[in-house]
Amino acid sequence: MNNLRILLYVVVLSLAACHPEGTNVKQGLDKAAQLMGQDPDTASIILENIQINQMNEAQLAEYNLLCTQLNEDKNIAHTSDKQIRQAVSYFDQHGNELQKSKAYFYLACVESDLNQEKDAEVHFKEAIKLAAQAEEYEQMTKICKRCSLYYQKYENFDEALEMERKAYASQLMLIDLQGAYS
Repeated sequence: MNNLRILLYVVVLSLAACHPEGTNVKQGLDKAAQLMGQDPDTASIILENIQINQMNEAQLAEYNLLCTQLNEDKNIAHTSDKQIRQAVSYFDQHGNELQKSKAYFYLACVESDLNQEKDAEVHFKEAIKLAAQAEEYEQMTKICKRCSLYYQKYENFDEALEMERKAYASQLMLIDLQGAYS
């Protein structure tokens, strides 16, 4: 059943390639972003089938962010920061707080994999600040949990514990907000 769904997405994307330039890229990026959390393998196939040469700067930034997110979510070690730096550069100038937060978060993840310790710490903190400003508590929880792992990697256990506390507080805020809207 799962293979059938993947095949269906590939066929749909192939058909979409016949449409005017740009619309199929946006549709592919939107679909990949939508599937990222629940079906990363299908999101990966969609991203692989998008024509990079048809992208404008905004679409390329989103594509690069999604590719970095996919690698992070699949625990694939990052070997280069080129893709995510393009996304950070774009979203830093043109993005909202959530987009900037995601870009800085994934930059910090990449820098952590590349053992760029100080840069990663600065960018984790920037991502947390931006998520808090946007009141995006789910994003803030994700960042704090990953930042805790980063601190554990460098045996800074006091900071790791503080990040776990912030993650827990963010989860409580998210639960409170969800309860207020129920």
